[in-house]
Amino acid sequence: MKSKRLQGLVLTILLLSSGLLHGYPYLHYDPNKTKLTASSFSRYVRPQVRSIINDFFHMISKLGMGERQLIKIRQSLVYESDQFNRWPARCHSQTSESEKHPEQNSQSPTPANPLDCQQRIAKIYHSLSTLEHDILSLQSNSLIITSPDKKKKSRRKSRRGKKSKVAPIFNDRLIKVHTELNQLALMLYSTLHLIEERLITFNTPYALHSKAVAQIRNNLDEMILISERVMLNRIDQGEKRELNVLWYGMIKKMEQRVLKKGGRRYLLNNLESFNLIWNSFCMKQTKWDKPKSSVVTLIKTIHLRWNSILKVILR
Repeated sequence: MKSKRLQGLVLTILLLSSGLLHGYPYLHYDPNKTKLTASSFSRYVRPQVRSIINDFFHMISKLGMGERQLIKIRQSLVYESDQFNRWPARCHSQTSESEKHPEQNSQSPTPANPLDCQQRIAKIYHSLSTLEHDILSLQSNSLIITSPDKKKKSRRKSRRGKKSKVAPIFNDRLIKVHTELNQLALMLYSTLHLIEERLITFNTPYALHSKAVAQIRNNLDEMILISERVMLNRIDQGEKRELNVLWYGMIKKMEQRVLKKGGRRYLLNNLESFNLIWNSFCMKQTKWDKPKSSVVTLIKTIHLRWNSILKVILR
């Protein structure tokens, strides 16, 4: 017990000496009076925000087992959801409203090209279908994940000189992960089926209506949420709580809002909240049990990036 406290104290001293816990603990400023221009935001701030998000996912991959594959699935779902949300605006009305009201379609300034629309949805279908193998792979391994410590202890040679097999560890957390991966797979099958129907009936009187398109959109959003829950549930409980707060309170909002149109104003309005969440994370992560040096390095890198954003905004 004393050794753990001593290790935590030493780590805190190292972080303080490296400047990790220094910076801007509290902010008192008026977002309407900031001098951050749209040009400075695009050239300096947005690239740093994008790097912070990438560093966060890199940190997650270091903390969990099989996280890289899961992060890849999640990023693919985000991209395809964005592509699908852009698709109905040009193409969906072509097989429903245009057939009911051809005179309105003739007045449309940007009529949709049937072949182009069909190729776009076919590309989304192909990209989603490639995720099936990755999800099945995660499912097959989700209940046989072992902790690094017990993995080392189980690698004892038998009398014949062969290494014994690693015994699986079953607990509520891994069972929950496996259940959610099953739900993710089923929802993917349902989404692919809906898109298949859309492709078959495309530009015909039997074309699906907006309810099916809305269902596909909802499925994609739900699959993204499931992948995020699984991503964080596979991490040890001692680190999960702080990472949950950091993800849902800061990183995810940056990805969804700061990198999109209107991101400059959103960042300025939420700068104090983001800064408080980040500094709180930096303090609490010092209590983690023997964090990897690569994880500490990534946290330090994110901190430097965040401070550089604050310097640009508060100068």
